[in-house]
Amino acid sequence: MNRVNSILVFFLLLIILIPSSISESTEIETSEFNAGNSGYKSLQIRFSAVQGIEKYNVYFSKEKFNSSSAATLHSRIMVVKDISTLDKFSSEDSIAACWFSTDGSFQSSSLQYSYKDDWGVPVVPSNSTNIVYNLVGLQTNVTYWFTVVAVNGEEEDIDVNNAFSASTEVQDVLPPSLDKTPIYLSIFLIIISVTGTFYYLSYNEKDSDNKLGYLYSYPAFLLLCILTFYPIFSGFYLSFTDSTSSKLGDEELVGFDNYIQVFSESSFIRVTLTTLLWTITNVSAHVFIGLCLAMILNGDIYGKRVYRTVILLPWAIPSFISVLVWRGMFQPSGLINQMLGIDSFDYFSSTSTALTIVILVNIWLGFPFMMMVFSGALQTIPKDLYEAAEIDGVSNFNQFKNITLPLLKPTLIPVSLLGFIWTFNMFNVIYLMTSGGPVVEIGGPGGSDILITYVYDLAFPGGYYGLAAAWSVIIFFMLLVFSFYYAQVSKSMEAST
Repeated sequence: MNRVNSILVFFLLLIILIPSSISESTEIETSEFNAGNSGYKSLQIRFSAVQGIEKYNVYFSKEKFNSSSAATLHSRIMVVKDISTLDKFSSEDSIAACWFSTDGSFQSSSLQYSYKDDWGVPVVPSNSTNIVYNLVGLQTNVTYWFTVVAVNGEEEDIDVNNAFSASTEVQDVLPPSLDKTPIYLSIFLIIISVTGTFYYLSYNEKDSDNKLGYLYSYPAFLLLCILTFYPIFSGFYLSFTDSTSSKLGDEELVGFDNYIQVFSESSFIRVTLTTLLWTITNVSAHVFIGLCLAMILNGDIYGKRVYRTVILLPWAIPSFISVLVWRGMFQPSGLINQMLGIDSFDYFSSTSTALTIVILVNIWLGFPFMMMVFSGALQTIPKDLYEAAEIDGVSNFNQFKNITLPLLKPTLIPVSLLGFIWTFNMFNVIYLMTSGGPVVEIGGPGGSDILITYVYDLAFPGGYYGLAAAWSVIIFFMLLVFSFYYAQVSKSMEAST
């Protein structure tokens, strides 16, 4: 009997010990709050890290509690070893951010923003020693009780011995009102300039009907100038400041520091070359494919109206719908892999394949417009020119070279320039397909990023408005120089012919 009891006791101990070796939840010590750590609907928590765990659970309640089951899970902080593929929180996320240090200090100089996963959950490296976390979504002027539990494996209910309390503030501390004087001054100068120009033109106009025309067109032209030139002036001004999401309205002039930073970045040449490759390849393909299809459909073929309608569909459908469909097709489990018989190949994990895909998708979206433009231009060329050339025995290539191409130049040159500018600043295709990925360097442009998508990442997820404005000004001058050069080359070509 004693032997049987010993065996039963052994198995009972085994049942108790096995779960404890698989999962472990430990309450950890947490620092007390002070007045500077409370905020509007938010509180800040500081605690020392625990080694060898998978995550931290933060529990809270309006009443003091003695076990985690009696409280509500507020949030989790994950712990991982490999953080190379994760993004960091930024100053824009400071309201709901997490920080960590690896030197055992809570000093601001030692703390750095934590990482976050695809769902925005904070992630800290396994070698962290101290963690600071903002708890948001709380009610105002309420006292809460909190505790932090270090979890390794499955979660379980544990006893709580050191829950602490803190109160949120009654109301938010709003920043001072922005100084809108520069805004009003800029708009006033635009109004004065436009008004003075219209007055001068109408004063020198002798025809009374034309003077009345200036009066009628003045309001629309004034509004157009305000909507056009004010953002340009504002962008130029921001590019000379240190404006960020945390200093908006409190920025200071920093001269050419932002421009120096742009040109000193190692990724500047790479993202510029990627933009040129993207633009030149797309525009060349748009013009070539569009012109070829326009010439084919301009001939006497049966059902060309149906063909023209079908080809125009990619351009007629909203581009974001088409791009999202293509993105789904290129997923590892998408239609492309199924058709090719490939098992879960990720086209977006490599820079070369990701960039190739977005270029092909944009070519598919853009050539119908060029075909439509060239179709209209080809129909204006007199048919008798081709008939005379055929009588003289001129080959089809020479007809294209000496008749079609020269007469298409008034259309070809401006539409190519317009296509270059559109494609240079094409945002939606790359953003919806790859979001600029894959990651090439932390904090820099991705493998498929072009200038405009990288500027967006700097301005909005990053919150670096001054630096993004400097990039935008550089893009503006790039397009200005190209447009001027293209116009000069076009004039010289027209003069030679």
